[in-house]
Amino acid sequence: MSKARQLADLGNVYDDGALSSRNMLTNGSMIVAQRGTSFTTQASSAYSLDRWMNEHDAGTFDLDYLQDAGPKEHGFAYAQKVTVQSTATLSTGGYIIAYETRVERNVTDRLQWGTSNAQPFTLSFWIKSNRTGTYTVNLNMAVPTGGSDDATARQYTINSANTWEYKTLTFPANTTTYSGASYNARSLTLFWWMIAGSTYTSGSIPSGWENETQANRAVNCSNSTTVGDYWSMTGVQLEIGDTATPFEHEPYGVTLQKCQRYYYQDDTANHFLRSFYAPSTGDWYEDYPLPVVMRTTPTWTSQLGGDISRVNAVSISGRTAKSGYVRFTVSSVGQGYCSLNTVTADAEL
Repeated sequence: MSKARQLADLGNVYDDGALSSRNMLTNGSMIVAQRGTSFTTQASSAYSLDRWMNEHDAGTFDLDYLQDAGPKEHGFAYAQKVTVQSTATLSTGGYIIAYETRVERNVTDRLQWGTSNAQPFTLSFWIKSNRTGTYTVNLNMAVPTGGSDDATARQYTINSANTWEYKTLTFPANTTTYSGASYNARSLTLFWWMIAGSTYTSGSIPSGWENETQANRAVNCSNSTTVGDYWSMTGVQLEIGDTATPFEHEPYGVTLQKCQRYYYQDDTANHFLRSFYAPSTGDWYEDYPLPVVMRTTPTWTSQLGGDISRVNAVSISGRTAKSGYVRFTVSSVGQGYCSLNTVTADAEL
């Protein structure tokens, strides 16, 4: 990209009203991986790297996910790679949505939906695959107050196999519909359709926003795949306006904190240790603070660690979006201690 073009794009972004904090998505560079870096036979609707999940016909397809090397020549150390471990040809309702991410209403409010000032917005990303052809990104705007969710879609082409390619898609302003979601609820979902049956491909790409029609979600996507087919993606950015700008890189710690609004995991062995003297048996309680304020009161999970004495049960629960509490059951009187392994707090959209 020439310097003149970069300056022109920067001026356009300024006119659109955004210079910093342009990216409405979190972990678009695929650097945060609290749940792990490799997922074999990933379940449908499960998260892999932070803020990224999938949907697929689990009865037909097996998918493996991996935090893989990104296009370092373009500034990305990491990418997320999905590999198909099944061969199938679909006729109707099968599908692979390899990448899916969700956005809160407090983020999408800048798009001014449902007003005459509503703004277009642009999605950009780097993608690589062994499969060339046409693919679809389908957007869904949640309307929880009644009626059908609104949707739109745009298409891109992978031109060269096994080659990193940069794609930009501009979506139209929505001047007629407002999400209606709560401030901290899901307002927008982005779906990267890779494989789909005729249920999702037999319609036409919407020119604007419409009540969601299943047949219009994955037009022109292939209905077949073979073992070893893969897609890798990184550098995903969603920004206000009709111009794609260079990816907004953040320090790792900043992106981690943004991810921890939705999911927190501490998998250090025996990382929580409570020493006590129990004059009687029964339940004891201990606060568990969170590193950031989460989107809502999370769902907690944990297990007893390997370093325990006089404790025979433990549970962990959410008190607020800021903290939880641990309850451990003392089995006998005397000096004791308790540790936990793999504490998680989940407040995903």
